[in-house]
Amino acid sequence: MVEKNIIELYDKNLICPVCGNKYTTKKVKSSKLRAVKRDSDLMTYYRGENPIIYAVVVCNKCGFAYLDSELEDIKDKYKEIILDGITKKISNKNYTNERTIEQSEKTYKLALYCGELINSKKIYLASLVLRLAWLYRFKEDIYNENRFLKNAMESFKYAYERESLKKSSFDKKTVEYLIGEINRRIGNKKDAIKWFNIVISDNPGTSMRIENLAREQWQKTKE
Repeated sequence: MVEKNIIELYDKNLICPVCGNKYTTKKVKSSKLRAVKRDSDLMTYYRGENPIIYAVVVCNKCGFAYLDSELEDIKDKYKEIILDGITKKISNKNYTNERTIEQSEKTYKLALYCGELINSKKIYLASLVLRLAWLYRFKEDIYNENRFLKNAMESFKYAYERESLKKSSFDKKTVEYLIGEINRRIGNKKDAIKWFNIVISDNPGTSMRIENLAREQWQKTKE
């Protein structure tokens, strides 16, 4: 186990956007990623370490947690809120080493709390919640998986209807698809079919992979 982690993980240098602390945290080497399969809601399984577990980074000084690949600039007024709301209240801020799934869950929940404190966009929060649902899927915890899937779907829908997706890691068609697929997974078949139809009819040909997935899941839902 240790030998595998030495090969697959590396130390990434970071500067905390809240307190300016310089620290390192473990990440999975992209060159070592070996995808095995992908679920219909885009969750990917890998042979060995899964980058989902290390996607959230946590400053080991102030405790600010975030997806370093997606977070936008933080306004000064929110930095004070983090220092008051997180740093003074959370004792364990060290998530910079190898992680278990349980430790990863805590980093995502901490990132969600931080995101809410700094008024992050719903599309960013949806990304966190969806990944958290995936972690529960790894553990075969169906109740919490479905609970967070529903939360993710609602956040994606809010973002789709009220936010700009230009700076998001999710394009419009992918968000449409995820709203449909999550509805299908939690048993809302009517809404799932509605959103799959939107994917197929909205600018057809712009994302064939997502459109094909929508057609497959539309057929599965009908059956």
